[in-house]
Amino acid sequence: KAPYDKTVGGVIKASTSSGYTVTIGNTDYTNVPTISSTSHSANETVKVMIPQGQYNNMFILGKVKLV
Repeated sequence: KAPYDKTVGGVIKASTSSGYTVTIGNTDYTNVPTISSTSHSANETVKVMIPQGQYNNMFILGKVKLV
């Protein structure tokens, strides 16, 4: 049960000055920062990194481009 990094998909629900509200599964996480140089909009699908399984340290990697 060693911790490991996870990359999961999420959906942007809202944007605030403190970060984004992201829905992962059926759970909303607030104040999630991003490392992307572009801003995100509601209903966009994003990839989220959860370092060492610590959800309090999660951040948005970027938007998922649908081809």
